[in-house]
Amino acid sequence: MNLERSEFPFHVLPPLLSEIVDELATAYSAPKEILASSAISIIGMCLGRGVGLRTDDPEPTYGLLYMYLGALPGVGKRSIKALMKPVDDYVYEHRQRQRIQVEAELREGFEKSGKEPSSSDISKRIGKDFPTLYTSMFTEEGLAQLLMRNKEYVSLHSTEAAGVVKSIIGQGRQQNTSTNLLKHCYVGDSFFETYKSSEEAHLKEPRMGVLLLSTPSTLGMFMQHSELLADGTISRFLFDSSEQRRRKRDRGRKLVNPKVQESWENFTKELLGRFAWKETPETMIGITDESMQLRLDLDDEMVEMNNSLSNRLVESGITNRTAENAGRIALCLHFAKNGLRALDRTLDKDTMKAGVLLSRYYFEKTCKKLEEVFSDDYRIGELQNLLLEYLKDEPVSLRDLHKDRVVRKCDRYLLNPLLIEGTIVAWNESSGYKPSIRIGLPESAYIPDDAKLLLKAD
Repeated sequence: MNLERSEFPFHVLPPLLSEIVDELATAYSAPKEILASSAISIIGMCLGRGVGLRTDDPEPTYGLLYMYLGALPGVGKRSIKALMKPVDDYVYEHRQRQRIQVEAELREGFEKSGKEPSSSDISKRIGKDFPTLYTSMFTEEGLAQLLMRNKEYVSLHSTEAAGVVKSIIGQGRQQNTSTNLLKHCYVGDSFFETYKSSEEAHLKEPRMGVLLLSTPSTLGMFMQHSELLADGTISRFLFDSSEQRRRKRDRGRKLVNPKVQESWENFTKELLGRFAWKETPETMIGITDESMQLRLDLDDEMVEMNNSLSNRLVESGITNRTAENAGRIALCLHFAKNGLRALDRTLDKDTMKAGVLLSRYYFEKTCKKLEEVFSDDYRIGELQNLLLEYLKDEPVSLRDLHKDRVVRKCDRYLLNPLLIEGTIVAWNESSGYKPSIRIGLPESAYIPDDAKLLLKAD
């Protein structure tokens, strides 16, 4: 497998996907591979737990994907909102129906007292008892607000994921690692319900879909996080990062072909109406023997691949998920190709072959990116960017850097090149036997005049 020349296999996309991807890429000057990946992920969100693929594994495979995509600032991430528009519209209409229903129920309950249900009463009731279709987060503050008011998840989506990533890995205002957002939330259930339940009660429930978009730098920070690597969270994700830079746009107003946009919107709303809700009976899609063999061959290939990969890549677990993800992708493509007619059709060899090609593509991209983020040069650069933001108000103690998970104790050596270059400064605030190292930016007004600066953090 050549990890240097991986190109997105656009030729395997069904017409519905290739058309909407081409239209949005042209209109927004957006990376086509990011649009295609997002569209596949959105189909998985729409399928939810309502349909599964019967493979060689005892448990069914669902289309719900964990997708994390990177693109440079200002390079087309907003085009994803056009893909999400039918989902947004569906959610809004669904929420309006919920409010009408809840208001009627509360008014009946308040009838004797003569009290009218307030907007706050309605919102609290919906947040506690009614799961929503998906959750869209854009900032860390938005995440905190969501958990406080609604306490519900189905799918997690953000086109500016920096704040969400900080919350997941436990940086900034979210001091505790919140990987339970990814590990304990299930499609169709409220966050309140799944968070308080034991894992054993939900082992057979499909987890929510995740679609995150950010800069490549934030994506790299997420991928190198030790706890997410150690607990297998990273292996669940499909990663891709576009190198496309801003290009000169063609003159004239750019519009998306209304027929293509309408086809995409009708398709996604059709899937949502059929599969989105927990009460919907689950449907199983069968696959041909040839399709089964393709998936098994990919799994065997990944086992052999472990012999040629670095130990860190093997330990990340990414080879263990590749065949599983091929099935998830193939299920999404099966519906993109056939619409609701897919319910009456077996997933064929060509569709599984497309799923395998795409899964290989994400595997190769993930390998390349992980090898990059494992390198000290990359990690020092990422740490520098993080510290410039973290220390802009005032210096902090080395202990706080560890406590807030900005720097692990075992990675303290990464600070030394930054100290030698003068990017940051450090000094010992303690006059006693036990040192108390404080770190700040050279221009900080909070550095004591008599501080003896250190050249190393250890």
